[in-house]
Amino acid sequence: DRDLDIDMSPKPTMFLPSITEIKRENTGTYLCLLENFFPHVIKVYWREKRGNRVLPSQQGNTVKTADTYMKFSWLTVSGNSMDKEHICIVKHEKNKRGDNQEILFPPVNEGM
Repeated sequence: DRDLDIDMSPKPTMFLPSITEIKRENTGTYLCLLENFFPHVIKVYWREKRGNRVLPSQQGNTVKTADTYMKFSWLTVSGNSMDKEHICIVKHEKNKRGDNQEILFPPVNEGM
């Protein structure tokens, strides 16, 4: 039996594009790692901040780790999109108040 007080929502870790990728490829890849969640059912998608359109992205399989799960998703942007903020949206039944988690990523070109 699981303790009902334990937070079983996905715990995000953000990975930002490398300077090498930005300079060589003129693209930037954001990666969102989601760990320590239960149950395994999860939906992850991306959009621009202040945008409504879901962006094409990739994601790995949901993987069991001990008694919880993990998943990662990534979004590669180029051109004008490199100047915009992006959001990784995570839908999971254990999110607080049932709301979607929104993880904000800074513009790729910020600080370049």
